[in-house]
Amino acid sequence: MSSIAVPSPDPDLWLSTRVRVKRYLEMEAAPDLPGIAKFVHHRFAERYLLPLKHIRNEDENGFLTMGVCCLLIEGLTAFREGWATTEGKSKRAFKLFFARESRFAAFRPFDEDFWKGVRCGILHQGETSRGWRLNFTNPQGPLFDAANKKINCSLFLSELEAVLQEYHDDLLRSGWDDVIWVHLRTKMKRTIEDCKS
Repeated sequence: MSSIAVPSPDPDLWLSTRVRVKRYLEMEAAPDLPGIAKFVHHRFAERYLLPLKHIRNEDENGFLTMGVCCLLIEGLTAFREGWATTEGKSKRAFKLFFARESRFAAFRPFDEDFWKGVRCGILHQGETSRGWRLNFTNPQGPLFDAANKKINCSLFLSELEAVLQEYHDDLLRSGWDDVIWVHLRTKMKRTIEDCKS
C-alpha cells in the first residue's frame, strides 16, 4: 500500500511584500502579537488601499474604488469571523460588516441591497445595479445619501481605511487566546494551506 505525500506550505512564499510563510509561522510560534498585527494590516493595505491611493492621485475611479472596497470588506470579515473562505458567505459578510462597524451604520438598512447592487453588480457586471449610484467627483458630500442610494466613494475608502486601522488596534489590545486572535489564526491557517506546492 503506497502513501500519498501531502505537500507542505512553501516556506519562502510571500504572504505580503515583507513577510514570507516561514516568518509568519515564526511569529505565530513566538507568539509575536505586534508583529502579526502589523503584518495583517500591511497585507491588506498593500493589496487594497495603497494601489487605490496611487491611482486616486492620478484619476479618481469610483467603480474601481468600490470594487476594491468590497474585496477588502469580505477579506477583513473573513479574518474577523475566522472563516477559511467567504465562499457562500459573501452576503452574510456584508451584513456582519455593516452591523459591526459604526462608521457605516447608515448602510445597515441597505446591507443586502448594497451586497447585491454594489458588490455583485461591480464584481460580476462591472456596474452598479438596483439604483445604486457612485459619487466620485465631490469628495465633500456625505458618506451615503440614502434617499438616492448614492455613495461617496472617496469617503467610503477613507472610512474603510480607518476600520482596518481599528482592527489592527483591536488586535494589539487583545490577548492571544481572545476570539479576535483565534479567528485570525484560523484564517491564516487556511491561507497557509493554500500555499502548499
